[in-house]
Amino acid sequence: MDLTKIEDAKTYVQKGIFPAAKKILEESGVHYPLTFVFATQMRGAPLGDPDVIAIPFGTGEFSEAQREGYSAYIRHVIAETKAVGVVMITAAWVSTIDIDTPGVAPRPSEAPNREEILAVFFEHRDGNVFWKAPIVRGSGVTTLGPFETMKWDQSLGRFANMMNKPRPPEAEA
Repeated sequence: MDLTKIEDAKTYVQKGIFPAAKKILEESGVHYPLTFVFATQMRGAPLGDPDVIAIPFGTGEFSEAQREGYSAYIRHVIAETKAVGVVMITAAWVSTIDIDTPGVAPRPSEAPNREEILAVFFEHRDGNVFWKAPIVRGSGVTTLGPFETMKWDQSLGRFANMMNKPRPPEAEA
């Protein structure tokens, strides 16, 4: 499998990462953020075939500063390893909003029409894909529904466009 080719990389995500994520979620009931970087070099030396580096975010609640630090670290790893792709997977709340209704929409986690999903964001140098799968909870059991490919034209936020963001400036001593 050649992870520099987007179709091979998508197959890797679907056949390797999806089943592992499903197992983690169904066994533990949670899925904390996890990022996979498809690296083409380590410490300045080419790898030949890309290697997949897993970077966990941790567990529990995360402050804005921790999220910003994780995002900066991922961008740094992408730049340092000359990555051809990055996958971010996390549980999330989503909801739909009526853009014609005035006012501020509630946070997805507080919206009456919310849905809990496992979100998989895949950015590759040759394109992006977003998959989601419903998380179903009931009777003390958590299951994951089938993954669905979603339209992904534009994303905003600290974890969007990771492949195209410049490396953050080095910390000053």
